Amino acid sequence: MIAASPQLVPETRRGRRFYGRSLAVSLVLIEAAAYAFFAGKWPLGAAASLLAVASLVVGFNVPLSRKQTIAVLSALGVAASLPHVAGIYARVPQPLIVWPWVAPLLLAAADSALALQLCLLFYRPKNAQTLAHPKWFVLLGTLVMTGLGTASASPAYHARYGAIALAFVSAALVLGFPLASSREAKARVAVPRMLRGVFLVVAACFAWTGASLISAYGNELDALLVRGLGENYPLQTLGFSRNASLNSVTRIRSQADEVVLRVFSESVPGYLRGCVYDTYSNGRWSSTAAERSAEVETVASAGVRLRPDHRLFRITPGKGGEPASMQVWQTAAVPDTVFAPLGTSLIAARADGLVVNNYEAVRPERLDVGQPVTLWFAPESLSQLRTDDSGALLQVPDNLAEGVRRAAQGLFQGKAATLEKIAAVQSYFRANYRYELGIAIPAGADPLNFFLLERPPAHCEYFAAGALMLLRLAGVPCRYVTGFVTLERNPLNDAWIARNKDAHAWVEAYDAGQGWVIVEATPPAGVPCAEEHSRWHYALEYAGQRWRELRAAFAGLSVRSLLALVKRVPAPVLCAFIAAMMVVCSVVFVQRRRRRNKRIVRSVPPQVRALHRLLKQQDRVLRRAGLTRDPTETLHHFASRIEREQPELAMHASWYRYYAGVRYAAEVNTGDLDVLRSIVIPGK
Repeated sequence: MIAASPQLVPETRRGRRFYGRSLAVSLVLIEAAAYAFFAGKWPLGAAASLLAVASLVVGFNVPLSRKQTIAVLSALGVAASLPHVAGIYARVPQPLIVWPWVAPLLLAAADSALALQLCLLFYRPKNAQTLAHPKWFVLLGTLVMTGLGTASASPAYHARYGAIALAFVSAALVLGFPLASSREAKARVAVPRMLRGVFLVVAACFAWTGASLISAYGNELDALLVRGLGENYPLQTLGFSRNASLNSVTRIRSQADEVVLRVFSESVPGYLRGCVYDTYSNGRWSSTAAERSAEVETVASAGVRLRPDHRLFRITPGKGGEPASMQVWQTAAVPDTVFAPLGTSLIAARADGLVVNNYEAVRPERLDVGQPVTLWFAPESLSQLRTDDSGALLQVPDNLAEGVRRAAQGLFQGKAATLEKIAAVQSYFRANYRYELGIAIPAGADPLNFFLLERPPAHCEYFAAGALMLLRLAGVPCRYVTGFVTLERNPLNDAWIARNKDAHAWVEAYDAGQGWVIVEATPPAGVPCAEEHSRWHYALEYAGQRWRELRAAFAGLSVRSLLALVKRVPAPVLCAFIAAMMVVCSVVFVQRRRRRNKRIVRSVPPQVRALHRLLKQQDRVLRRAGLTRDPTETLHHFASRIEREQPELAMHASWYRYYAGVRYAAEVNTGDLDVLRSIVIPGK
């Protein structure tokens, strides 16, 4: 239809433009969901989603040249990454190895890329068919997904991240290639599109496999680096590893005050153990304790309630219900350790398994950090010292200085009870040493000997290691422990909070009368304490925790639980809900059809609409005379059939021929419409 096609072309372009921009918005929405679920940045994900949807309605035609566009986007990207770069510099004040910088830099690049994508959504060059720079848009989205992949340290998130990454790749395959309008154009882009699609899928598979291997064998890789670089190399460990230096906790404390643990407990959580060590050598700690897989409890004890898909693990032998419990929410920064108080006997977690050593330190196998870990413990329980562990817990290194041994003899003179020895050690360090975050060790000197003999200001790890060595010289079995001291409380939801600055090292000493006793030898200035923040800060923390709980609730739902939930709904309520949904869907469908018809009618000129009305009127008249025009029959063929079957209606055959000439002419004028109306129509 020649007369209608000039008016329909802009509508088609608008449809293609909306189609392309909708695909771009879908990419941003996928990335925003990944931000909320994997990086935990739900405010950023919500803001990006709102801006992306708003870009479908609001747009700006900014006439910028290619160089101006590159300059503006580069400036915005640098501005978005500056806060992250400053944070990275504050976290790692001295350059060590490349790995500690990788994850923060990728997250900073992801934030910058997301900001650039939002700018491209609001930047519409004149005469743009779909989106400005669609392939750059896809490249930025790929950078966002790559950075977010490093934020999900837990293997339990791999399947979910893979599903979201697959949705991203699918949308990127459609958006990243031109919208071909002809068969020849589609044939030209078919092979490159297929090759690019195969490349994206292969890259996603390699990235997914690499992330799984790193997460599954992170501790083994860490130990391999230690052996390859040497024990004295200042290695930056990731989180709490099975090999720790005398600076590993300090590096965590020097980072920004990010929340690592959120604990719900009626009492103050206090010291939450992460890793326990027994062997010291050249500034590094390791453990020789035997490990075993925690037994899975098939029948929960009285008062123990489990979440869906959570498993109950027995850590230490016990009978009946446990006297105290707490719920711990860990972040992705600490996925390879379960933080629990001394005396924990039961742990419920969404994990493939838990590994426990003789010192009751727990590490998970594929822990879902998006779900809480519930602990049951007995604060007054008396843990016994294993006979086979006593040798390792009394061992001192051969290179321990003779001056340290003489100082221990004088310190414990006249003190026979274990508690007296512990009190003497604590008083000794508080009276003769000073706390400071960081210590300078001379080249070639043993860090512990230098600290105990020269008494320089040092941090908690040196105080804990020094107290342990002195107590072992006095015959007290001791072990070195790292974890968090949780004392800060959010008044809005009564959640106890542990931040990076609350990372700490302390000693557990064995007393025959009281069992294992926590020994705090660090001066008060170095012991984590409760700090109060603003009401606004706690409000944001409360909103974030509510989001994490909602996300955990949805992640814990299964088909069986959903069916069980549906079965509990009364039949009348369920029927009313289904009926209401059907009514709503019907109303939406009818309204969309009406709007679509109105848009189509508005796109057709009034002369063409008048022609359509005349044709319908003429068809109706001939149907009464016994002649019906087939939808596939042309107007000229129908006119010939009229003359052949009913010659007395030859005037109508001429009307159809004249109508065809008017309808498919370059322009419809008013005179032609008057001629068609003037023809006598029987029955009118």
